[in-house]
Amino acid sequence: MVSISPPNLPQSPQSRADSRCIPSNAYPLPLTPPQSPPPVSLTQVKKKDREWKEGLVSQIHKNVDSYPTVYLLRYENFRNEAFKNLRDTLRSSSTFCLGSNKVLKVAVGKSEAEEYKAGLHLLGEDIRGNSALLFTKLPRPDVERMVASFEVMDYARAGARATEEFAVPAGQVLQYGEPIAHTMEPTLRKHGMPTKLNKGVVELLSDFVVCREGETLTPDKAALLKIFGVQMAAFTMRLCGVWEEATGYERMMRSGNATDDDDI
Repeated sequence: MVSISPPNLPQSPQSRADSRCIPSNAYPLPLTPPQSPPPVSLTQVKKKDREWKEGLVSQIHKNVDSYPTVYLLRYENFRNEAFKNLRDTLRSSSTFCLGSNKVLKVAVGKSEAEEYKAGLHLLGEDIRGNSALLFTKLPRPDVERMVASFEVMDYARAGARATEEFAVPAGQVLQYGEPIAHTMEPTLRKHGMPTKLNKGVVELLSDFVVCREGETLTPDKAALLKIFGVQMAAFTMRLCGVWEEATGYERMMRSGNATDDDDI
């Protein structure tokens, strides 16, 4: 039987040696030259921001036309989840608008000549600090009662002021009335508490004051308050003014409060 082999092309000694030591995949297909990402147009960002502001202004005008009463609210220690629950509860009768104070003022009107409806520029003059607009069909007593009773407690964040003194006595450290887990000892020490592990029990070497009433909370103090379940932040609201088309604007807040002068 005769074996027929494919013809061999002549190779130089050097090429034969290279073919023995160089793997077959050593020469990948040419790669497409890398291309730099397209530049971001700053004009597009500005346009989007402008469109959002114009949309908020348009929505406020629509709400003024749809609801008979507009309340100006001032809030403290805002919490998203609590606000979402409140908004959902009042959805059938009311709606809220939050945003930049400058945009809110533009929407209602900065002057009598610019106001969307008569008297709204007076409401705009009182927009400062942490403000929100409530558009509602509810009678005034219901709104006043709702705002007065609204309070949601939460853990204070760094930068907030302590509402009371909180201290942990020396000895075995308790959390919610039970011995704290030994795995928490490094965390307590990290946040400044002089602790140690004694046969698996977390011990505080000396009395430790976490915070005093009125002082500004540091990140460490805020973290310790959360560990021990101490809530010092109250999400609250108060009525600052009310506008109705028939009667105009009525200021409801006290004047001279320093926090009212803070803008955002």
